Amino acid sequence: MYVFDDKGALITPRNINLKSRFLAAKLWSMLEASYEEKSNFAYKYRKQLNSFLGKDFKLGPFIDNRNCLIPLIVNAKTAYIYWMNNPKSHKNGILMIFWDTPSFELRFNQIINRYYSKFDATFARYNNGIVKSFPNDKVENDYDNIFLQTVLKDNQDGYIDSKGLLWKYIKLDELNFIAGMQSKANEYNDYHFKFILTAFMLGIIITIIYILIIKSKEYYFSIKAKLIILFFTAVFTPVMGFSFLGYKYISYMKENLIAKFGKESRDLLLNIDRELGASGNAFRDDFRKMVREFQDYNEKEEYRKNFAKSLETNDLAVIERRLASDATIINQLTNHVIVEGLTVVTDPFSKCCLDTMFNSTLMDSVDPILRNAMQSPELGMSIFWNSPDFVQIFVFGDLEFYLYWSLAKSEKYGQEYYFIMRRTDRVLRNFIPQRLKACKTNIKEREYKIFACNNERNEWFPNKSYSKALKTISRRINYTGKPIETEIDINSEHYLLLGIKSDKLRGYSFYALYPYENIENELSKAIYYFAISILVFILFALFLGYRLAQTFLNPVNQLKNGVEAIKERNTNFRIEVLQNDEFGGLANSFNKMIENFKEMELAKDVQESLLPQKLPIVDGYQLSFSNKMASGVGGDYFDTMLLDKDNLCVIIGDVSGHGVASALVMAIAKATLYHGFNKTRNLIELFTNLNSVINIYFNKPPAKKMITLFATIINLPTGKATFLDAGHNYPMKISVNGEISEIKMVGVPVGILKKFKAKTVNEFTIENGETVVFYTDGIVEATGKTEEQYGYTRFKDSLSKMVKCNSEEIKNTLLKEYEIWEDGTEPDDDVTVFVLKRSSSNNDESNIVG
Repeated sequence: MYVFDDKGALITPRNINLKSRFLAAKLWSMLEASYEEKSNFAYKYRKQLNSFLGKDFKLGPFIDNRNCLIPLIVNAKTAYIYWMNNPKSHKNGILMIFWDTPSFELRFNQIINRYYSKFDATFARYNNGIVKSFPNDKVENDYDNIFLQTVLKDNQDGYIDSKGLLWKYIKLDELNFIAGMQSKANEYNDYHFKFILTAFMLGIIITIIYILIIKSKEYYFSIKAKLIILFFTAVFTPVMGFSFLGYKYISYMKENLIAKFGKESRDLLLNIDRELGASGNAFRDDFRKMVREFQDYNEKEEYRKNFAKSLETNDLAVIERRLASDATIINQLTNHVIVEGLTVVTDPFSKCCLDTMFNSTLMDSVDPILRNAMQSPELGMSIFWNSPDFVQIFVFGDLEFYLYWSLAKSEKYGQEYYFIMRRTDRVLRNFIPQRLKACKTNIKEREYKIFACNNERNEWFPNKSYSKALKTISRRINYTGKPIETEIDINSEHYLLLGIKSDKLRGYSFYALYPYENIENELSKAIYYFAISILVFILFALFLGYRLAQTFLNPVNQLKNGVEAIKERNTNFRIEVLQNDEFGGLANSFNKMIENFKEMELAKDVQESLLPQKLPIVDGYQLSFSNKMASGVGGDYFDTMLLDKDNLCVIIGDVSGHGVASALVMAIAKATLYHGFNKTRNLIELFTNLNSVINIYFNKPPAKKMITLFATIINLPTGKATFLDAGHNYPMKISVNGEISEIKMVGVPVGILKKFKAKTVNEFTIENGETVVFYTDGIVEATGKTEEQYGYTRFKDSLSKMVKCNSEEIKNTLLKEYEIWEDGTEPDDDVTVFVLKRSSSNNDESNIVG
């Protein structure tokens, strides 16, 4: 540590061992020296400085970087130099040189131990897989999974959501530091889910209470009251739905506005970056002016002062005036404070440009190795050689320059060549504020506050008013190199912020601030218009509901009288048809219903009593059943019974036709088989007896009937079954891999022939996880409005998609698809479906009653 007093004298005690006190004191004195003194010092002590501070040390960048840590390379080791003086007394200050920097591991541990407590979970993982955990570790040895997910997704969203935390990582040399924090979005989603669930449950409870009150005999609700309730339910239910959709729309709108800011601000900053990166040609007139002034450098004092000032401020690095014929130097100014030995570079540069323009051979005098390197396509300088009067960016060491060359004529020398190098950061320091000031007049840019920062010097453009608030963001961007989009409060105002590291300007970053108030105003407008729309909808619905109420009440009163007539068994009562609409059709249907009420009611009750009222409970199997009649009564027959604890019998059949006659045949079949099973389990014998009964009593028109019938006895523990099919639809078996197979057996329907001809039964096996679907032809022959049958192909395709469904889901899906295919038309035939699924585990639900 070199300490200097108010007179610039080195006062660090002699007992402190310091390297080269003389050079350090001379270096300090250069901070206040003139350009000539700095230049002489840089030239005179070049070797000593290289030995003391390394070959990469340059006096110019050192002088420019007050209060900055400047890296050095000394004897292949990293070092740092730092200086700061007193703003009121510039000679007073300190100069520090760090020869031995702390190890990465030490610095990492110091920083992480200071900051890890600010996160909810942290750990570090080396590239070799070794993990370092911290006291707030909550990942429970799931390090590799979190690490891989974070790294893979970092290129997309920048974070992952795992174990209730949002994870982010940064790579530090061979080590990856991964931190997780509880997301407010997760809490919000949790509260939102609970709110929706509570509202849904409250709606169910209110609905149940309403249904119970309506069904209760203690309360009387008029039709008018129910219509009012129905109306308000019909109105406010969509209003609630619209409100929810509006809420989601506002949320999405907010996200879209923020995303729009991100896209627009990114495009804006990238455009500014591209403009500034290509800004060299914006200074072309300045370079042309310098060429004209340098022509008269020796004759005009004013021009010499201008160039001296450019050298003093370290703006100008090199300017040369040469003969175009042989590249002989006429005049030359070199800033030794910034760079040294530039003639080694500028001389071949100049000769290469002149050879390109005039097909000369000046480059033959240049060292072949250097000549080949400069003319190599990999260097990418060919555009420079071929482009006079063009500004190009060039990096020399740790500095960046604008390069320019052109040709001019003079009376004294004829064709002349001019070459200029200027420091980009000095030129841009004036140009960047001008560009950012123009943002205030641009329609797309004026809503944003745009800032630029030279990260190496901590210089902010256009001013430092926001530098303190953006300091942390600036450090993160400069460190990670990745864009940062976030929200920030500055001077009690809320902003959306996007910061990016410049891709075109070395050491610069750009920031766009967008007032969050603008987004809130857009959201407020959307909420206002949405609320107005809801209110208008409600008022219109109320008016329309009032007008429609009378249309409903009169027919409802008529139906009320009809119900009273049914209650009194007055079959002579008829409803007067008042309207030619659905109510009128309902009145006609009601009148017909009264005519057939007694007969159909009795037949329906009888038939329903013959169908299974409750399916047996069978361990390891799921059973589901449904029956839909084409008319009040039908001819589908189904029965299932446990013969004993290990054997289940399933019978399904279809009497030809439907209606009362078919229902009567079904009842006879039920009785015959029921009594038959009390004597035998021989399916052939049972079918033979039933065939005799049906053939005897229903073999002549108009009462001629027959039954397609399928019966099986399943051994429950093994899944093996025997079956007999008398012309019925083949049951479908769904294997665990989704393959559909038919349980086939050719047979003649019961009742057609006098003698039943089947001699043997067939067998099949239902394995664990497999399903057998028994059905009548009403489901596969449904036509609906298209006149096209549903068919076996669609039926099988549907079943193949339901491998993992339980029996109830399979049954419901089949019926739903049947109803969709029917499309509201009157069914042509009865539909019966029975689903039997053998569960893969005995712990599964054993029985589902359809």
